[in-house]
Amino acid sequence: MAQKKKSKKLKVINQEYYNQQTAQNAVTQKQLALTRKHRMKMLILCGVMLAITIMFGFNIIQNNIQAAVLGKKTREARVELKSAKQQNQKLNQRVAELKDSDYLAKIIRKKYFFSKDGETIYSLPSDKAKTVTEN
Repeated sequence: MAQKKKSKKLKVINQEYYNQQTAQNAVTQKQLALTRKHRMKMLILCGVMLAITIMFGFNIIQNNIQAAVLGKKTREARVELKSAKQQNQKLNQRVAELKDSDYLAKIIRKKYFFSKDGETIYSLPSDKAKTVTEN
């Protein structure tokens, strides 16, 4: 429109060439605008894809860390379970031994200086337990 106002002062010598160049310039401008629009859409799409990729990447890393922590806790729990089973087995064996009357009598005689009929117990200075209350 600004060129039409100037056209009163300026006279175009070759009208066909001028019209062709103006039309070509308009097409070029439309193509540039379309190209800019496509670039903007592509940048937005790439940004969204990058954000999604980063989000999933952090999620994967967090899951790997959590799996490692759980694996470590599982190994520790298994070791603790094994130790508890061994302790339980020892205690069960001890209970079985204490159910045996001969073994129980032997322990009572040794620990509390309990004697059989007609038996005399002597405590020597080298004995570990000096009195009954220290045991």
